[in-house]
Amino acid sequence: MRDIIRASLALLLAVPSSSVARAQEVERLNGPVVFDTYGVSELADLFIKSGVQFGVYRNPDPKFVQFIEYRIQPVQLPNGSTEPFLAVYCNVTEPETYNGVWFKMGEADWRRYGRGELVLRLRQLPPLGVVQVFDPDTDQRLADTDCTDTFKLELKTLNAVGTKEEFALGHQVGSREKAEQRANGYFDVKIPLSHFGLNQYLDRVSEFVITFENRSIAPSQRRGNLGLQAIVLTTARGENVDRILIEARKARQQQGTNP
Repeated sequence: MRDIIRASLALLLAVPSSSVARAQEVERLNGPVVFDTYGVSELADLFIKSGVQFGVYRNPDPKFVQFIEYRIQPVQLPNGSTEPFLAVYCNVTEPETYNGVWFKMGEADWRRYGRGELVLRLRQLPPLGVVQVFDPDTDQRLADTDCTDTFKLELKTLNAVGTKEEFALGHQVGSREKAEQRANGYFDVKIPLSHFGLNQYLDRVSEFVITFENRSIAPSQRRGNLGLQAIVLTTARGENVDRILIEARKARQQQGTNP
């Protein structure tokens, strides 16, 4: 049975959990846009266009206990447009399981954003419903669930002597964000960068991580599907994220036509 489950995962999900971006070196992502799926139709295209090196990690339990995978998923928004999201599909059903997705920042300099916000443009996606997950005790199939409302955000930097400094914040998707998704097709999670307590080390930002943990996620949301479209930095709280994204996308298109 376990071999069948592994085969199902390999066939039905686009990218194995060991996959990472194929960049030779980690680019310094100094912002304001450090990740964006706009104009991307395939994962390979995202690896090339985004400039960010990213991948997933998980605890050592085998895939039939927990797993995390990602792929590009087109989403139709209320305005009629269709836009791609990086869909992160995870299972943390069993006690003490955890996994997440990481983004390498290349020792980026984020000092100019110390009074601003780290913004994640997200969408809670419906249950995937194509991967066979079984309860390891009863061998009964477990249905996919709604997307989690709870996840952890972790920022990692290096201090002057190269020692890692890191801090994590928990986030709970609230009614305002859910209403924003109903209206726009997505919502923005806005975290003041100073809340990580690392402002004195923002000249060498090394990594950003989104983590899903069994112990903090409701049982009805432990096999869900979260979409990420962009990670943006602002220089002030409340800054217009759409304007920042539009300007960055125009600049990227110009670079593509005028190498």
